[in-house]
Amino acid sequence: MNADPIKVLLVEDDPGDVQLIQIALARGDIGRIECRQVDSISKAAQILGQEAFDLLLLDLSLADVWGLDTIIQVNSQVPNIPVVVLTGNDDENIALEAVKLGAQDYLVKGQVSDAMIVRTIRHAIERHHLLKDLEKQITALLHSEVRFHKMIEHNADAIIIIDQDNTIRFVNPAAEKLFKSPAEHLMEKQFTYPIIVGEDTEISLPDAKTDSAVFAEMRVVEMLWEDEPAYLASLRDITQRKEAEKSLREYTQALQARNEELDAFAHSAAHDLRNPLTLIVGFAKMLEEDYHSLSAGEIQKTMRTIALTGQKMSHIVDGLLVLAGLRNQNVELEPLDMTSIIQDVRQQLRPLIETYQPKFVMPSQWPVAIGYRPWIEQVWANYLSNAIKYGGASPTVELGANIQSNRLACFWVSDNGPGLNPEEQTCLFKPFTRLESSKNEGYGLGLSIVKRIIERLGGEVGVKSPGVSGQGSQFFFTLSIHD
Repeated sequence: MNADPIKVLLVEDDPGDVQLIQIALARGDIGRIECRQVDSISKAAQILGQEAFDLLLLDLSLADVWGLDTIIQVNSQVPNIPVVVLTGNDDENIALEAVKLGAQDYLVKGQVSDAMIVRTIRHAIERHHLLKDLEKQITALLHSEVRFHKMIEHNADAIIIIDQDNTIRFVNPAAEKLFKSPAEHLMEKQFTYPIIVGEDTEISLPDAKTDSAVFAEMRVVEMLWEDEPAYLASLRDITQRKEAEKSLREYTQALQARNEELDAFAHSAAHDLRNPLTLIVGFAKMLEEDYHSLSAGEIQKTMRTIALTGQKMSHIVDGLLVLAGLRNQNVELEPLDMTSIIQDVRQQLRPLIETYQPKFVMPSQWPVAIGYRPWIEQVWANYLSNAIKYGGASPTVELGANIQSNRLACFWVSDNGPGLNPEEQTCLFKPFTRLESSKNEGYGLGLSIVKRIIERLGGEVGVKSPGVSGQGSQFFFTLSIHD
């Protein structure tokens, strides 16, 4: 590592981006970097004419020049300084063209870590020095092959010499490491990758041990090797950069999906809580205004309605709390006593059962599955309450289970309601969606919670319905069988 600090000239006219880059450079722990900033190419050229810098960090979207014209102007005005270009998400193709025009590398704003910025700067300087040295000295170095070998053998980049027949004539230790093969296995073999002089190309190297690929950036220059025309290929391992870019894309997509899901969740939760809350407020106001004119029976009926509605809101909140804990909560799975679980759930739903008076049909025994009891209680509570509320005029609710061939137990609840058509069935378990038809309005939040719970436990959920009134629907979920 050099004792002197690295001097970087930042050409950027966005104050926010300037601050972020300066903070990143200051926090870099690889070496001390001094950064000076200007906001135009003309100012940069003026300063570079007066003071030496190790690297130019160049934005491609300046006020006085934009796009590829920035790198063209830099090459014409200050050709002997390494350049790393900065680009936004929409400018990545332009940045790649800038690299072809002579920039050493590019960075996408907002998508790189502090360490990556510092590492890119250092590699760009080293790579620039190497290429300049090779361009200036290659003819002279050929008269002193020992000096040439020492320079490329100790280079951090992989160096490969290839003759006009695409035969490998020389590899340095870095190339052995990159190709995961000793020099004797590489020498005199065909170099099977495309050779494009003067342009950066990206190649993929298969890794037999890990069954994956290593990515490298390659730049080729023409040269003489043992008095014969040849190519010098310089390769840099960019696998980590590719993986970081892929991870960032996946994270961005997941974040976007999460935000969309949160919007839908907020709408569904507000809908489920608004109706009972409006009912409670309405009945409470009626008691406040008409209490003295109401009979004892009417008051008792009103208070009971308020209590039942409050209990419904409590169940909704309980479901939300379960949903909030599903993502990160660590739970211990155990054998489930379904008879006891269903008894507890029916006790929780007693006010609803007293109101609708459903007929229950249940088996005498249940398969023993593995799960987390509080979550499975939520599943049964959602399925049973839906079967009671959205079943037939005289609800018949049948519960059952069967063991499948894949060592899963399938538990189900059937009702005698109007049923669901195929389109409604495909929408049911989508996150926080809701059926809006008058016969089936509801389901949305509860079934999304059910789906999250069962998938977290390794099972599946679903619904079967012929869509014929009176033949109802069957909602099911699967769990692993206890050994």
